[in-house]
Amino acid sequence: MDRESWLFYVVLFIFTVTAIVTLLGIIQKLSIKEQYLNKLFTTLVLELVTAVLYMFSQTDFFGTYHEPDMIVLARTELADTYADRSAQEIADVLNELPEMQRKLQQTEQEVTQLTQVLQLQQPGYDEVTLALADTRKQLSQLQLQLTDTLPYKSKYMALQKQFLVRMAHLNALISEWGTSINFRYRPEEKKEVALLLQEALKEIGFMDANLLPDDDPVKSYELLVAYQKKKRFSEVGYLTSAVVAFIIQDYLAVV
Repeated sequence: MDRESWLFYVVLFIFTVTAIVTLLGIIQKLSIKEQYLNKLFTTLVLELVTAVLYMFSQTDFFGTYHEPDMIVLARTELADTYADRSAQEIADVLNELPEMQRKLQQTEQEVTQLTQVLQLQQPGYDEVTLALADTRKQLSQLQLQLTDTLPYKSKYMALQKQFLVRMAHLNALISEWGTSINFRYRPEEKKEVALLLQEALKEIGFMDANLLPDDDPVKSYELLVAYQKKKRFSEVGYLTSAVVAFIIQDYLAVV
């Protein structure tokens, strides 16, 4: 028996003896002087209070539920088979999604109808069974195709959102200067706007493929004038929200 156990039993023995002697003295079964009886009674009360306080301190009467930590899931990248697809192929895949969903719904309805026929029709059982198996096979293939396109759609939507966020930032910068921006006025303060405009024009294919976007306001001014002339603006040379809107339209048309 270890020391902690010995100590526990010794304390328990002393408490028990004190309680018995005190109670016998109170009911006058033992002759104890009143001054000693009072001390014994006080000791017994202190022992009881100490025991109760210790019990309460070691007991969890109201268990607390701790919410588990949230797990942050890393974004799953696309498979290598999708990495080299062009923007037109992306658009084609997205355009096929509604048709695939329609075919899935139609196939599910056919499966339900064939199942009902199979349950009610005794003659032609083998024919219905084969048709049902073939339909289920087609349904599985369509489901695989739809599942295959969903990650690519998510990636495409993320890329599109990124472009639109940059266009919103460009439009906000225009608002800081008023209703338009003139690259020829204080050009050194408009380098960020110049870079965003060139990146946008590069994205929609208006900028030469061999040129890289930079923050040169003069270059951005020349590209802006050329783009506005192509879009038949009545006034050119000023970057406005209307120009940003035309760029977004061209971007959506390309992708």
